Amino acid sequence: MKKTTVADEHTKPFFVRLRKIPGDHWYLPEKGNTKNKQKMPKSYLTHDFSINQISFFNNQVWYYFEGENTSGWLAKRNISKAFRRLAVKPLKQRTATDLDNYVAALMMLFDYADQPMDEAKLRDWVQGWHDNSRKLLDLSELIINQTNSIRDLNQADFRQLNRQLLRGKTNTITSKWIR
Repeated sequence: MKKTTVADEHTKPFFVRLRKIPGDHWYLPEKGNTKNKQKMPKSYLTHDFSINQISFFNNQVWYYFEGENTSGWLAKRNISKAFRRLAVKPLKQRTATDLDNYVAALMMLFDYADQPMDEAKLRDWVQGWHDNSRKLLDLSELIINQTNSIRDLNQADFRQLNRQLLRGKTNTITSKWIR
């Protein structure tokens, strides 16, 4: 029986780390070629790997990484489940006030979701939110209006939420997880 790729998806970049396991870590330089396993250089064992593609082949989920001199496919089972970091571009804020912190955080998330927003407009909206409620759930109106999407995960389990995050669905809104 010939093994084929079942799913292949480009995602928004995010970072992962290798799981601490006994023995050697390895990766595949070419997709699907499991006979050509390469040993992971020791210097890479403590690095964060930038992931920009997810694929399912050979009955496993694989992440494509690009390192300094190396690129290839890592099996998901070798990735730490406790570490995921979005590749959000940092934004310099005016001051260290709460208002500027909120505005900068939302600007970075909107930019990551490819929905840039005017800073003055966002500052006015956040100022009104800050003065009136300060509940994170009340920010959902702004996020829904800006990204034009919502996904209700109130009854979702953690696996479902994890899948949404891995697939780049960063604009997922759920009152269960925001509270």
